[in-house]
Amino acid sequence: MKTATITKLTSTKQRQLIERALELKKIIDGAQDEYDEITAIFKGLGDGTYAGAEGHKVVVSTSTRETLDRKIVEKYLTPDQRREATKTGLVTKAIVS
Repeated sequence: MKTATITKLTSTKQRQLIERALELKKIIDGAQDEYDEITAIFKGLGDGTYAGAEGHKVVVSTSTRETLDRKIVEKYLTPDQRREATKTGLVTKAIVS
């Protein structure tokens, strides 16, 4: 991918680029929404590997994620206090390859 190096733009070219960027953003957002809908279906099926055509697949895995409450962490905490402040959540990923 090339990176453009431009020092000046005509107002017409600027408008054209902005309009094209907006068109691309709409396409990307729409594709991302559809991708999210498709991967949500596989996440709903549960952990596993789902085979597609030509060796493509979707791999769904769920893992536990722990986070600390930042307000409490700002102070010095003992190990027991850290455990008490830890929140646990599940993260489910679907990777398409």
